[in-house]
Amino acid sequence: MKIVSNFLLFCVIISFAFVTIIPSSAQVSAKITYPKAMVFLKDGRIIKGEKLLMDEETIFLHINNNPQVFQINDVSQVMVKKGYANDFAQCFGGGCLALCGITLIANFENFDEYNGYSLENFIVGSLIWTAIFTAGGYLVGSVIDDWTPIYINRRASESNRTALASSKSDDSVKLPILFATF
Repeated sequence: MKIVSNFLLFCVIISFAFVTIIPSSAQVSAKITYPKAMVFLKDGRIIKGEKLLMDEETIFLHINNNPQVFQINDVSQVMVKKGYANDFAQCFGGGCLALCGITLIANFENFDEYNGYSLENFIVGSLIWTAIFTAGGYLVGSVIDDWTPIYINRRASESNRTALASSKSDDSVKLPILFATF
């Protein structure tokens, strides 16, 4: 019984570390990676893909599992989804698993057949609740993860704006353009 209790305590500590410590230890580098991206080219094409890897000169993007390379000079804008769905699923599921582990350790002595509590039923129930919370976290992360611009080529945007302004009359409504520098 002591071995099982120590093993469960170890599992709770690992779950807690997985939920809190590991996601916060981000690797700092000059390359930017995102799970999903849209690349707006200067010629007007919009390309959607996965596994964006961007540095100061090139953009690598997987389109239908085929890697494509774009020069940063040919791109007018890059928008990404930051991948909150997987992060939220891991945090919700890991948190639920940690709480179930803590409950198991706190009530380990009460699990016997005579009181109506079974250790096997508790473990199965914990796994079901962990799956439910993981799915819920994935849904919440998917809902709040929206397309975010991470790169806008100022020269391409300014030349498009001046071309549009010169082609219209002065009484037209001009909308402000948001520029971001990263």
